[in-house]
Amino acid sequence: MQTHVFHNISGVHEFIIERESVCIIYIFLTQIDTHQLSITTRCLGSGASVDVRIIHIQKHNETLSLSTIQHHDAPHTKSTVLVKGVLYDHAQLKYNGKIYVSEQAEHTHADQKSHTLLLSAMANAQATPSLEVLTKEVQCKHGSAVAALNATQVEYLASRGIAYHCAQKILVESFFLSALDDQNARDYFIKYLS
Repeated sequence: MQTHVFHNISGVHEFIIERESVCIIYIFLTQIDTHQLSITTRCLGSGASVDVRIIHIQKHNETLSLSTIQHHDAPHTKSTVLVKGVLYDHAQLKYNGKIYVSEQAEHTHADQKSHTLLLSAMANAQATPSLEVLTKEVQCKHGSAVAALNATQVEYLASRGIAYHCAQKILVESFFLSALDDQNARDYFIKYLS
């Protein structure tokens, strides 16, 4: 299995996954004014698998324009994209996610999720998923959720003597760490981003 960690990349990036290989890609996006990023994964060989985890934190007037394309060109391939972000102040997120399954890519499994926490009433997140499936016998799904921090959880931590800003930090870190299965990615997040 190949694992890659990237921080504050921008522009257009393409990852090609060959036959029966497994690739996990972690992308961390923080402290940016205006950021555009396009990630395309291409599963070209039977049994190829890719898992992309994008973690983003935007503050002030920062804007993130993000697009992902999961491209399947062979049978028995698998792809997952998980976008998890927290928006503070007036930060903005525009996310477009596409899953494309070609005619020869039967028995494909593709999953796309976007989860965003808004820590300000002025922050805004938009997610637009799309599917283009040209064959049968596939499993494709997508979902998006935008929410504020759970007030009950914050109150519970406050009742245990934890200050509001510390409670908020604990819940935000938990939100992100649930997406980081790899210990190196967790260590990177804790050292540089939390």
